[in-house]
Amino acid sequence: MGGESSAPEQDSAGSSDAGAPAPGPIEILVVDDEEVVRFVVAETLRRQGWIVHEAADGATALELLEVAVTAPDVMVFDLRMPTMDGSQLFARVRDRWPGVACVLMSGIGADEQVDELYRAGVNAVLPKPFSAEALVTTIASVVARRHA
Repeated sequence: MGGESSAPEQDSAGSSDAGAPAPGPIEILVVDDEEVVRFVVAETLRRQGWIVHEAADGATALELLEVAVTAPDVMVFDLRMPTMDGSQLFARVRDRWPGVACVLMSGIGADEQVDELYRAGVNAVLPKPFSAEALVTTIASVVARRHA
């Protein structure tokens, strides 16, 4: 899918036994326009042994999905992004790749847009700021439910 960045770790991850993973490696697409947030989230997930791809906005995420051999297991995405916001990205992914579990990261708390996305099928919402443990536990839980 996309390019992976490498840099020193900046946050401690939760334990690797945070839930029952899918058979084989878990593949995750992280979409956030804030480079630091995207980096920390991606590195935290990589430390779990998961395959992580990154996109800085919704349009880039769709480009990565279009050329991918297989869709990722999970897409972790921000709500507020330039070019294409999280709501638009989610709608497109849900229509074209319905098997991708979607986890919304949002710093705006509970509002009407977040509620609409939840009703439309977002699998989980992670309110920013969140801990590495909460991130790992949420992803593991979403994957376990999808493969149960």
